[in-house]
Amino acid sequence: MIACYTDRISARPGETVKIHATDEAAGSCSFVLERIGLNIEKVAEFSFPVGDHPTPDNADMYGCGWPVAGEFTIGEDWETGYYRILMTNSAGAT
Repeated sequence: MIACYTDRISARPGETVKIHATDEAAGSCSFVLERIGLNIEKVAEFSFPVGDHPTPDNADMYGCGWPVAGEFTIGEDWETGYYRILMTNSAGAT
């Protein structure tokens, strides 16, 4: 399984967002951050090593508890709106 989540659902320019992730291939993963609006705009791209972490049975109530794989800072020039993260591992899984 390849999956990720952030430590927050909202952030302001200059704030740091942490990404928690798991990848069964346990290697380097790329992350593309896109703003979703009338058009889809790529605003950042980065990569981090990601380990293979189990998903607890009670993750729906208490979270996964995966370690932080990496972090990024919200750009001062980023527009407000909805953003998504596309994660891809070295095997091409997303």
